[in-house]
Amino acid sequence: SGQTSQITLVSQDVVHGFYVPQFNFSRYAQPGVTNLFDLTPKASSTPKDYRGQCTQLCGLYHALMFFHVTTLPPAQFQAWLARNTNRSFEGSSSNTAASGTGTLSGTG
Repeated sequence: SGQTSQITLVSQDVVHGFYVPQFNFSRYAQPGVTNLFDLTPKASSTPKDYRGQCTQLCGLYHALMFFHVTTLPPAQFQAWLARNTNRSFEGSSSNTAASGTGTLSGTG
């Protein structure tokens, strides 16, 4: 929390909308387009969980396209990183985790 992370949005099928109300921020994931942006949530000494949702009517399961963004104080993030560095995440690598970046990929 309080640190800037780079987010990569991609879509494999239709337009999806990345929206987290508490951040007052929205971006689109479009097929064939890589959308990179920086996100800097407010600093906090405790973990915070923010609910996000897809904002584009993207298909049959659009109403179920929710996600969470969790922010951690730097020491807790480093502990999480140490536990998860060798883990395989779809669409990302340990290098992206180490740099505080993330990839969101969606299908409708």
